[in-house]
Amino acid sequence: FDVTYLNNFTIELSESYFSESVQIFDITGREVYQSVEKSNQINVPSATWAKGIYFYKVRLEDGVLVSGKVVKN
Repeated sequence: FDVTYLNNFTIELSESYFSESVQIFDITGREVYQSVEKSNQINVPSATWAKGIYFYKVRLEDGVLVSGKVVKN
């Protein structure tokens, strides 16, 4: 799993995995983004977000939960 960041960031899953849903939280635990999309490349619009650390949770089609963090500078 890879995360790349510019004004938006992209969560890339390997070709054999597809997302069921995506949630992004700020450092306080407040949900700032949610999407239901079946894709192995998830583009998250984050240009208006404040600088800081954000956490993501991606639920895969098979029910597995993948999580991580991204830092917006």
